[in-house]
Amino acid sequence: MLNTKDSTRNMILAILSDGQQRSVRKILSQLQAVYGKKVTYQAVHKIIGQLCREGVLSRFGKEYQINKGWLTGLCSFVCKIGSSEGIPKVENTANVLRFKNIMEADNFMIKLEKEFAHTTMKKGKICIQYRHSWWPLVYAKGDYIVDIKSAPNKLYGLCRGDTPTDKWCADFYRKIGMKVKTGVDLSSSNSVFGDITVEVFVPPSISKQIDKIFKSVKDPADFDTYSFIQNILKKKVDIYAIVIKSKTISERVRERVLERFGEV
Repeated sequence: MLNTKDSTRNMILAILSDGQQRSVRKILSQLQAVYGKKVTYQAVHKIIGQLCREGVLSRFGKEYQINKGWLTGLCSFVCKIGSSEGIPKVENTANVLRFKNIMEADNFMIKLEKEFAHTTMKKGKICIQYRHSWWPLVYAKGDYIVDIKSAPNKLYGLCRGDTPTDKWCADFYRKIGMKVKTGVDLSSSNSVFGDITVEVFVPPSISKQIDKIFKSVKDPADFDTYSFIQNILKKKVDIYAIVIKSKTISERVRERVLERFGEV
C-alpha cells in the first residue's frame, strides 16, 4: 500500500496532469477539495520542491507545471509498447507515457491485458483497480471477449464505483471469467502485469464528469455510449501513465487486490 508521502505525490501529479500551471496554494486547495487529503502547506511545498529537483516539475514564478522534457524521456519499453504488437522486456525502473485522450490510454491498457493474459512465460494473476467501468460498453466485441475467456492467466478487478452501470459491467466481466468487486474504497487506478505496475492519471475535472455521468444513469440500458465516447473518451486532454518495473511493488499491489478476494 502507498504511504502518505507517496500518495500525496501521486495526487499532485494527477492534479497537474492537465498541463496547467498552478501555485502551491492552489494545488493544496485541490488536494483538499478533490481528494479530501489532509496535508499542510509546508508538506505540499516540500514534495513539490523534491519533484522540481528530480526534474518532474518546472517552476514558473510561483506556479508549477509538469516538465514536458521529463515526459519525453521515455524508456524503450514505453516507446515500443505504444507502436508494436508485442510486449518488450522492460529494463528501466520507471517511466511515463502521455496519451492524447482516455480512449488512447484504454487501448494501450487493453493491449497489455490481452498480451499478459496469454503469456506462456510465467503464469500469474493480473490485477486491475479502476474508478468506473465502461470497457464492456465500449470495447467488448470481437476477439477481446474470446481472448479473456481463453486466457491462462486470470484477471481480478476492483472497481471504486458501485452504480448500476458499474454493477452491470462487473456482471459482464464475471461471465467471461474475471473476478470483480464493486464499491471498493480505492485511492488510485492501477494495474499489475507480471512485474510491471501501470498507474493512470486522469485530470480531476474529467474524473468528476465521469462520476456525474455514472451516478445519473439509473438503468445501464439508458447509458449514452456514443455521447460518452465523443465527450469523454475522445476529448483532447493529456492522460499520463506511470509504468514501473519492480517485482516488490507489483507483488504488494497484487497482494492488496487478492486480499479482497480472500486469495492471499
